[in-house]
Amino acid sequence: MNQVFRILSFGLVILHGLSAIHMYGQSSNIYAFNITNSGDNVTLTNARILTAFNANGKNIDPAFINESTLLISSNYFDKSQQDIIKMDLTTKKLTRLTQTPQSEVQPAPISGGLFTVLLRERQTSGVLHSYPINLSNSGSTLINNMPTLTNYKWTNDNTLYTLEGEGRLLELQGSNFKRNLLLDNVKSNLLVDKYGHLIFAHSLSANSTLLKKYDTKKKEYKTYTKTINATTVITYLDSHKVLAASGSKLYLYNLVTTSLWDEVVDLSEYGIDNVSEMLLENNTLIVVAK
Repeated sequence: MNQVFRILSFGLVILHGLSAIHMYGQSSNIYAFNITNSGDNVTLTNARILTAFNANGKNIDPAFINESTLLISSNYFDKSQQDIIKMDLTTKKLTRLTQTPQSEVQPAPISGGLFTVLLRERQTSGVLHSYPINLSNSGSTLINNMPTLTNYKWTNDNTLYTLEGEGRLLELQGSNFKRNLLLDNVKSNLLVDKYGHLIFAHSLSANSTLLKKYDTKKKEYKTYTKTINATTVITYLDSHKVLAASGSKLYLYNLVTTSLWDEVVDLSEYGIDNVSEMLLENNTLIVVAK
């Protein structure tokens, strides 16, 4: 696994209405907002685009290392494939962390100063590989032959949960990553709540998707409600609420009071019409939009 260490600077551009990047066709860009949640109200401020350096490219899969450092998968350095880039949100520097013949997607920081990625080539082979964030070595392969892996999540006890194929949710445990099938038709990214349980969207049909919890200790499921507009784009707030995106609009659901979905933000004023991913770290909301 070859690696390259390269540092550049990037600009954080304040958004005013429709962004010019949408004039040049389809792209996936990453935006950041300061977020405040008080009761059932959500306020976004300090809007900025983080991927203006590759505005017409593919920028996806954000993951926080800490409050000021983000990992993303981007085709900025090689238009034919995805690499993992570390973004320092304070100094505005970019560091290219990976460079292999495959595309690297879905970075996830884990303990020991490491991060894992899925290496994929032409959608025919998949490998889960770990790298040191400081690039001290070329890392190691954790699992080979995962061609249908679409999403994965580590929990605090280093248990690995994966989504494969058409939405098979599996639990992988131990050094041999013994596989245990939990549920089919899980279509969203996997979230971990403050109690260590999984939160996800479970699609029953094209028009019916449920917001669910998997209790990782009791091995039980709980259904909260249907997601708004059957969306599968969700993220978790430490106040034990879920933020969901449908098109340009964000909706809030309280997992404690099991209230109705409340529309809290419309991102169309920022030129964001199709949210595909969201990520929250303390008071920073990261949004990926096509």
